[in-house]
Amino acid sequence: MVLTGLGLWAMSQHHGLGVGGYVWEGVGAVLGTAFGAIRGATIRVYEREGVLWQRYTGWTFLMAAVSLAVMTGFAMLAEHNGLAADARPVQLSIGVGFLGEALVVGRRALSSGTPFAPERKDSGSSPGSGRSWW
Repeated sequence: MVLTGLGLWAMSQHHGLGVGGYVWEGVGAVLGTAFGAIRGATIRVYEREGVLWQRYTGWTFLMAAVSLAVMTGFAMLAEHNGLAADARPVQLSIGVGFLGEALVVGRRALSSGTPFAPERKDSGSSPGSGRSWW
């Protein structure tokens, strides 16, 4: 969310971006979110020791590479059609990709009924001990 917000702020600072530029930005954001969602579908979500875990798979890394290649091609196409190279913030591209991934993984996690993290609060635990430390 932070990267997406920073990207939107950076895009708003680019004065002179016309309607066509915003269309290119919107299509790029939808495309990035879609690739993030596809990447999120390849992540393994499972229960271990009573809490939810996730693990990237080989397919996840393959989809990351494919989305990088497609988004690079899209950016080149946008520039070729008049969108200024500095009008498309990298933070926005990364942010919407992670947002798409989080939406899919979050939905799968919530539907599992497994807690995200231990709910107990131990005052004597420390970071890295496997227990909540706040």
